[in-house]
Amino acid sequence: MLSASLRRRPARAPSRERGVALITALIVLLAMTLAALGIVRSTLTSTRIAGNLAFQQAATQSADVGIEAAIAWLETNRAGNRLHNHIDIGGGELVGYFARREDPAAGQSWQTYWDTVITTTARVNTLPADGAGNQVSWVVHRLCNAVGDPVSGAGCEATPELSGSESGSRGSGVIGLLTASQRYYRITARVDGPRNTVSFVQVVVAM
Repeated sequence: MLSASLRRRPARAPSRERGVALITALIVLLAMTLAALGIVRSTLTSTRIAGNLAFQQAATQSADVGIEAAIAWLETNRAGNRLHNHIDIGGGELVGYFARREDPAAGQSWQTYWDTVITTTARVNTLPADGAGNQVSWVVHRLCNAVGDPVSGAGCEATPELSGSESGSRGSGVIGLLTASQRYYRITARVDGPRNTVSFVQVVVAM
């Protein structure tokens, strides 16, 4: 016969520690999940930023092609009075040109000015897209207040006429030679690239 101590075992009360541990584990798991999602989102954002910067840099480098094309055209056509007036593409002309300075209005960006003003003319020169998908367009503005002969009142910005430096080795009484002034031309290159990348590069050259 069993003793009374063996027959009467007290019932064990349900432990509350197991429920607390489960809740704690769920909270930790949720925190780790949120942290992982934050890291993934941060990585994706950094990758996108790096990719966009790479596209922007590639677009800016592609603008050099347009700048070089514009300089080559200016060097070929600067003789005589060819650059005294606007040149529209068409009618035998392959390259457009502005003989007068034109600038964006106050508070107007170059992109807005390009889209609303420059593209309405026949003076935008567009090159074929390169292997990276960048398409370069360029225009040249002669930095003058009006069209026409720069010597007779067009109000062109130009380098000053410089005389040759006098040197004792040349002897006294030697007349210094004048260096002819050069006109300033502003070249603006626009690059339209992948992911709606738009980049502008400007260069001012004297010829």
